[in-house]
Amino acid sequence: MDYTKHTAEDFVSDDSFVRYFFKENERDHFFWEKWIDEHPEKYREISTAKQLLEILSLGLPQNELDEELNKMKYHIDEKISLENRSLMITPPTVSNRKTKRNNFLRIAAVLIFILTSATVVIYLTRESKNEVEDAIQQELIVKRNSKGQKSLIQLQDGSVIRLNSNSEISFYENFSNNDARIVELKGEAFFEVTTNPNKPFIVNTEYLSVKALGTSFNVNAYGESEALKVSLVTGKVEVNIDNDIVNKSILEPGDGLSFNRRSKMVTKGKFDPEIILAWRKGIIYFKDTSWEEIVITLERWFDVEFEVKNTPRNQKLYSGQFNNQSLELVLESLSFSKDFRYRIDGKKILIDFSQ
Repeated sequence: MDYTKHTAEDFVSDDSFVRYFFKENERDHFFWEKWIDEHPEKYREISTAKQLLEILSLGLPQNELDEELNKMKYHIDEKISLENRSLMITPPTVSNRKTKRNNFLRIAAVLIFILTSATVVIYLTRESKNEVEDAIQQELIVKRNSKGQKSLIQLQDGSVIRLNSNSEISFYENFSNNDARIVELKGEAFFEVTTNPNKPFIVNTEYLSVKALGTSFNVNAYGESEALKVSLVTGKVEVNIDNDIVNKSILEPGDGLSFNRRSKMVTKGKFDPEIILAWRKGIIYFKDTSWEEIVITLERWFDVEFEVKNTPRNQKLYSGQFNNQSLELVLESLSFSKDFRYRIDGKKILIDFSQ
């Protein structure tokens, strides 16, 4: 199916997307994660759909859901002309209410029509400050670094984010949730959060959610990495694992937490800031690192692509650091240690282990 023309309404009504949002199907999860990464132009529609599904899945009683559905259907019938587009919604009855989620999806579709129709915007006056309207009208800010690029982001609350290469951070302007400062992270970033006890700062990743009041910490959540890591420098954070409210960990300064996305294993211990935070100073730090991880790191760091031939089995782990050195100097050093020949052809790096 071609999802490139989907609106937020279409995503909310798509069974596969709904299963992905509620984490009901691993195949749908991997499909949508990959598809969203490959189509950044659909980020706004995707975010709107997720926001609506989240709001609508708060667990309203069935009678309230039915009442809201009938109200919205009435206003749409009265206010919106559906000459070129139709939305068939049947008033809920005992026979057609299969599940509560069906009501969620129908209400979501109605909400999107209301919020995008000029005639009904008049009906939803400025005095009506409902949560869905605020989420839709807030501007989504997306900061994205390509490979080889790093950036410093200053938030309006005074917090500072240092975003690593091949990473992305997104948040709603002024933070759409009045109870928390929420950002979404793909990749790696270091956070220096201003203190606000009434408005905790929350970093959401694919599997981990990190909650802080005023602190500094590093989050590594690259999609190609097997482990996701949280490293606390100052303050205190609460790490929620895989959206399980029971499975939480509290970190003190110097604590590090690692979550293996395959085995689902969680390990907690002290971390070495010289290694974890080296990237902020332009230092590539390897400690007992596999050749595969070295390649991934250098591709991300220098915005290049490796082509490796004749890789020997049982490669030894490598330790070393490179302080703001060029790619050529890094490869020169590695070639002596790993015993390979290399050639730089534009953004392609050709590696040959044969002698």
